Amino acid sequence: MKLQLTDITEKAKHLGIIILQVISLCWQCGLYDAILYIYNKGMQDYITPLDEVMALLIAAVQTNKKLTDSQIKLGNKLLVYISCCLAGRAYPFGDIPPEHVSRVKEEVFKRVTCLHSPNCNEDEPAYPYLKALLRFDTREFFNVLAMAFEEPEFASVEGLNKRQRIVDILLQIMVESIGFSATQIGTLFTFLARQMARHENTIMVNRVLFEQVLESLCSSPDGESESRHEERQQALIELLNAGGLEHFSEERLLRLTEHAKFYRVCESLYQKRKEYDKILSCYWKDPARKHQSFSYIEHILMSDYYSVEDKQKIEREAVSHIMELVSIDNKKTAQLVLNLFHCSLNDIITRLNKDEQLLLKFLDGIFEHSSSNIAYSETQFNVEPSIHERYIELLCKYEISKVYPYIQQAEGYRLDKTLEICRRYDLSEVVAFLLEKSGDVQGAFDLIMEMLQNRLTDLILVTEGSNSADRKPEDDLAACWKNVKMSLHALIQLCQRNSTKMEEDDKQALWFPLLDVVMGSQRRMKDMKDKSNQQDFKELTREVLNSMMGYIPLQSILQKLLQDPTYSSGKFGEVKDLLLGMLDTCNYEKTLLSTCNNLVNHDLYRQLAMLCITATRGIVPKQEACNICSKLLTNIPDSVICFRCGHIYHLACLHSTSSANNMNNETTWMCYICNKTKQRGCINPRRMKRLPSSSQPQKVTAKVILKSRKPEAVALESEQIQAIDSLRRVQKTSSRLAILSELARQERAGGPSKYKLPPNSIFRNEQFQLRLAPPPPDFQ
Repeated sequence: MKLQLTDITEKAKHLGIIILQVISLCWQCGLYDAILYIYNKGMQDYITPLDEVMALLIAAVQTNKKLTDSQIKLGNKLLVYISCCLAGRAYPFGDIPPEHVSRVKEEVFKRVTCLHSPNCNEDEPAYPYLKALLRFDTREFFNVLAMAFEEPEFASVEGLNKRQRIVDILLQIMVESIGFSATQIGTLFTFLARQMARHENTIMVNRVLFEQVLESLCSSPDGESESRHEERQQALIELLNAGGLEHFSEERLLRLTEHAKFYRVCESLYQKRKEYDKILSCYWKDPARKHQSFSYIEHILMSDYYSVEDKQKIEREAVSHIMELVSIDNKKTAQLVLNLFHCSLNDIITRLNKDEQLLLKFLDGIFEHSSSNIAYSETQFNVEPSIHERYIELLCKYEISKVYPYIQQAEGYRLDKTLEICRRYDLSEVVAFLLEKSGDVQGAFDLIMEMLQNRLTDLILVTEGSNSADRKPEDDLAACWKNVKMSLHALIQLCQRNSTKMEEDDKQALWFPLLDVVMGSQRRMKDMKDKSNQQDFKELTREVLNSMMGYIPLQSILQKLLQDPTYSSGKFGEVKDLLLGMLDTCNYEKTLLSTCNNLVNHDLYRQLAMLCITATRGIVPKQEACNICSKLLTNIPDSVICFRCGHIYHLACLHSTSSANNMNNETTWMCYICNKTKQRGCINPRRMKRLPSSSQPQKVTAKVILKSRKPEAVALESEQIQAIDSLRRVQKTSSRLAILSELARQERAGGPSKYKLPPNSIFRNEQFQLRLAPPPPDFQ
């Protein structure tokens, strides 16, 4: 027995030496996880490694230098280790044996909150562990304490005393001494506020210190992050919801929270006081919730819970801060003004006149139809012309590109005032459109013509410069060509829109000056040495000629063309291309006209043929007995009526059912069975024999009706004429000639992709539909 004990003792000594060697090696290599694991698992010692690692962290923090990456890693490991021990968890994973949990928690908590460390010297400050952890990472250490306070042992009376003791120590360390920054002290107060709110005010804090907590939470240090600001606000909200601020003055609390920009806290206080109008400012001032301002206003104004006075207050508050709302979302602001507010648009515009950019954004929300959430209708909302004109003026100042599209689609402005505004800002294109709209076609033509002449002159100058030694950039030449084509197309469209409403002389007075200008430019290019760009000018002339051929007789165009000095002299080859192009266009239009006539005649013939076939088609009764009295038709000599649905009746029987209608002195019968069952029967039926209302009904025997198959001359009856008229109304579309002419213009322009539809084009008509159908299979 003595020998066995000796062996065991020797083995233990040997094992202890090995452990000491391993620990020494781990310290040398900085393997702190291994050190903690050996002490915890091998010796069930959780305090010794804490003391040794804490000594390293205290030494690093006391240097007041920036910590290295290895020191930061050490501090983080230490925080995780303390958190695991206080929660009864093993580090880095697993659980502490159940028989050691309470002991470990107690020992680690006492060591962290100890007044002095083991083997301390005389110069050591009080609470060295707490101070080192607080200076290393204040926020994360408070998170460790917060998780520890959630453990069951802190819910008992002894646990409450321990929690209160550590709170007192923290206040003593951080508030009553020096060495901690305002941010760190604010973090402490945030931690205290949350603990007071979470544990139902079981934590006792001195009244003066409590006010310091509140004021510190409401202070905003310079350079504070948004997350830190939101954390302080959330802590104050939790404290307020827990009733921890009931003894505090609301007015002072409001002043502090407004200064700290704690808008959610302000909202809670205003909600408690039922000052709903002041809550609105808490929304539009808060960057994170400013877009919720509109839903809050809408909720107040549309809810039956709030009084009329509350709704009036919220509307006045919104109107007084209309600039802030417009800057947040102009479209939603406009929607509120149009749908829910009772003030006029002029009042809003007067307030926004101080900032024209905001006014423009607001009016954009009012007048913008496309890609907008605003259900706007000028018939529903009375928008005065002065507002339209003010919007146009702002567009001319800040967004010129939007003026012309708005002028085209809007209707509420006054032409004279709008003309004055657009002339003031020298918007020639818009002025020309307004002149045309007011009826001054010649004035609009002259204005665009002047613009075209100036751009042609610039183009020729740039072309001449590109041929000299001092060459112009190619971009300038392309830009000049683009401007010339834009003005030319605008003039062509202007002439096309108005040619249909003019006499022949007026048309020529409109088209020929345009042709003269284009041919004059071509004449100038002819005199230049370099002929490289002459073909481009010929293309302009050809485009004008092709566009005017639908409105000016070909003879007049040829005469005008041959009289021009550009083509009056020289060889035939100079005008060959133009003449051949015009002749091809004339032949093409003749072909189109012939095709159109053939189509119209074919459609008319097909429809009439179908009507004739339908009118002469025989009617076969479904049975030989009357569908009312069920008596055979062959035995009773009486007039009978057979409908196209196959039902046959005695005239007297059908008359007794009131199935006759008198229209235009003519009797019209309806099938009794089809009409009674409300099925689709024979409305306006065909009778075997017409019965004028002014004469006695003729007797038609059933034998003749059922067996006679001799064709007779067919005359169109009133029902047939009515069917033809109905068919014409259904098949009525735009003129086929107009459709083919429009397609011809597209082809001359180079296809649909290069042809810009004029505003009065039939293809722009929303009701334009081609009702085409193939002939029936039995039609020949």
